[in-house]
Amino acid sequence: MPLLYPPGSTGAELLEGLLVFPRCSISRRTHQVVKLLDEIIEEGTAEGVSPYCASRFYLLTRDLLTLHLTLTPIKHGQHLKKLPQASLIYHNDCLFLADHLIRTVGPTVRVGVSTKFGDKRLVLESEVSYIDLAAQFRNSGMEVFNNQLMAQKTHILELISSTNGLGMGDDARALEVQKMLSQVMYSTRQVISVWAPPMSPVAFHKKLICALAGWIISAVTVEILSAIDIADEESHRLNEMMHKLERSCTLLFVGDSDEPSSTEYEEGQALLRRHVGVEFTKYRKLKEMMVMSFAGIMDLFRGGRGDGFLHDEEEGGLNEFSGEELCGLVRALFSDTPLRQKNLAEIREMRGM
Repeated sequence: MPLLYPPGSTGAELLEGLLVFPRCSISRRTHQVVKLLDEIIEEGTAEGVSPYCASRFYLLTRDLLTLHLTLTPIKHGQHLKKLPQASLIYHNDCLFLADHLIRTVGPTVRVGVSTKFGDKRLVLESEVSYIDLAAQFRNSGMEVFNNQLMAQKTHILELISSTNGLGMGDDARALEVQKMLSQVMYSTRQVISVWAPPMSPVAFHKKLICALAGWIISAVTVEILSAIDIADEESHRLNEMMHKLERSCTLLFVGDSDEPSSTEYEEGQALLRRHVGVEFTKYRKLKEMMVMSFAGIMDLFRGGRGDGFLHDEEEGGLNEFSGEELCGLVRALFSDTPLRQKNLAEIREMRGM
């Protein structure tokens, strides 16, 4: 699952429409900056303002914004690193200010202030712009929030790796793994509740859930595929555990409800398929392969659809898995027999290994 804001992002991922900035929470500090900015512009557009004063009012707005952009991460740096809520608010602040500069402040200044510069202007009318500052605000907000997401991802991965694998060969190990996953889901629900609307826009919040759920699903998939030996009883336990985890990840979209409607559940599944993508399909196929016969797995490998567990939009085959992963999984699930050797040879040949 990639970063919410991969390299080259513009911040438009937060926007739900082209004309209105989506509803979300911003800090009182940013509200005050916007109010002060509007007051300065109002004075700069007042009747009788001299060209010199008009140009100074414009430069004053840029100085105000530059100070805000520079000082806020320094003064509140520790809060932005440690508190998920603080990093989201700062992210919202930055994207709101960038949007306000492009949509409102820029056009107002160009029409109402820069036309007063006249021959004594200190700034060329063609140079009046906030595009550079808008880009800096976006980049700062995205960087801070990406760092927070990476901290959450690291926490999730550390919890999942704390049990030294997901082997569930006996009751004690199964209980240990279940406790760890319960802790992972509790931690994830906590941060999701902190980021919930109106703290963040609805569509953006759903993407955050997908990012966190995607990292959980991917990490569990990697741990299971790294297993050297999976006994028959253990494979059934893993299948049951993966079913419960998939349900828990889907329920992240419906808040505190443990019994969502079928429509809500399907919407959650659709969001995971859309935003987690290949990793979610890979996880679901691996879950079913835990209890499939050898013939069923090979049928899926050859392009079949298994036992009908795939959604209509999910393709048959096991293209989500590398050849090494498939060979390792077959060795872990099945004893060394002539049939296993034959199927391994087919996998290696089909994957060009």
